[in-house]
Order: sequence, then C-alpha cells, then structure tokens
Amino acid sequence: MISPPKTCCTHVSTAPRCSTSCNWWPRPTAWWFATPVYKASFAGALKTLLDLLPERALEHKVVLPIATGGSIAHMLAVDYALKPVLSALKAQETLQGIFADDSQIAYGEGSAAAQLAPVLEQRLNESLELFHSALARRPKPVAPGLLNERLLSARWSI
Repeated sequence: MISPPKTCCTHVSTAPRCSTSCNWWPRPTAWWFATPVYKASFAGALKTLLDLLPERALEHKVVLPIATGGSIAHMLAVDYALKPVLSALKAQETLQGIFADDSQIAYGEGSAAAQLAPVLEQRLNESLELFHSALARRPKPVAPGLLNERLLSARWSI
C-alpha cells in the first residue's frame, strides 16, 4: 500500500479521530466502491468515509461503483445517489456501475464463499475489463523536473 501524505484529511475536521482517520487513504489511479443499498441510498459507512475525504480526493482517478440491493427497485441508487458524490470528489472517469439484487447472490454459510449467478459474474468480468482498459488509456505522468527542463529548453515563437 502506498503511504499518503500525513495531511490527507487534517483539514476536514479538527477532531483528533476525524483528522487522522483517513491518513491511510492511498493515492492509486483507480478505485472501486462497493456498497449495499437500503431505502434507495448507499451505506452510511461509505457516506461517512466519502465525507472525510478532501474535496479532490478522486481527481485523476478511474472509479467503478458496485452496489447490491434487495430488489431491482434499488438499481438506480448507483446513478442517482453514489455517482453524484463520486463526481463531486472530482473522479476523472466514473464507469457504468454494477448493480446486483439478492437473487443473483447466494451468500455462503459460515466460511463458505458466496456464489454469484452466471449473468452477474459475466457483468462483473466485463466491467473489470473496462476498468483495466480505462487504466491502460490514461496518460503516464511526467516527472516535474523533466517537465520543467522541457519547458526551459523549448523554442518559443509567437
């Protein structure tokens, strides 16, 4: 895991627990957020985490939202509840979300793994391929020193 700067969330709150709670927030180029949906909204724990993040925490990031719910009646929660929050955090590219209702997931007993319906498994695989494609087409960052050198040595004309 990448170590983020120590000031990741210190400006969010002056309370000690809040100011240190997301010092662990890494800086990868892509994220996927998975949440259960209840009463047409995503989980409060995810909302709390997203509230603690800096305003531009997802800037230059690719994001894949994933949600589960009791029925297809909650399907639009990804588009109307979660995506606007991810957009407000300046996600560069938010991919089409995945929604799975409870009939597509057989939860395992004890330590048994959950079983996914074939149609859900196919949608997840397709979305992960798009996720990897989105990462592959992102421009590679240029080192600041190299960029400064290029700007100073460039021939400029008007």
